[in-house]
Amino acid sequence: EIISTYYKINSLEELKYSLYHYGPVAAAMKWFDGSKVDLNGIYQYNPTDQFCGHAVLILGWDEENIIVQNSWGILFGKKGLFYVPFDKVDEVFKEMYGVTDDITNIKTPTNTIKIISPFINLILKIIQILIK
Repeated sequence: EIISTYYKINSLEELKYSLYHYGPVAAAMKWFDGSKVDLNGIYQYNPTDQFCGHAVLILGWDEENIIVQNSWGILFGKKGLFYVPFDKVDEVFKEMYGVTDDITNIKTPTNTIKIISPFINLILKIIQILIK
């Protein structure tokens, strides 16, 4: 499949809906000085510390947490995964984006997802043609 658009996710409710209907979500998170993952795989941090950005992939959720895949390999966290509690999602994640190949039918429980990439779609199609 070809990704035809991406859309911004604005809440935990939209995140869960998007994960269920469209699959993994790309996210930019805050990685604070002194951040770590505890023995249970839970992301631990001090929100008053200085932070930098870090790109991750949100895969799903369990009873209490968002399940996140890191790019640092299977020796990090719990075999490359870590968890962010639901009540920390707004504090930890700066931006979250879903992707789809069906731009005509993106829905959420709150209908607040905005398609933000029609111009980028055109550029990607031109690049695809050029590299073939």
